[in-house]
Amino acid sequence: MRGAIVLALIVVLGGCSREVLEPTVGPGNVCDDPALFGEIIGTVEGAGPCGIENAIRLTSVSGVTLSTPATID
Repeated sequence: MRGAIVLALIVVLGGCSREVLEPTVGPGNVCDDPALFGEIIGTVEGAGPCGIENAIRLTSVSGVTLSTPATID
């Protein structure tokens, strides 16, 4: 019984030593966030206060492709 407990602890704790890789920012990433993909589109004109400065067109979030890209700031 004691041997089974020790073996179980070794198996469980052995998984703790794995190195977790941090996502990296690369081509297509926006806002310096590896989960966000899209393109920088700059200024979007709008009536009154409705424009957006430094806008991006967001196409994917955490690997999920948006059915319609979102234009956000």
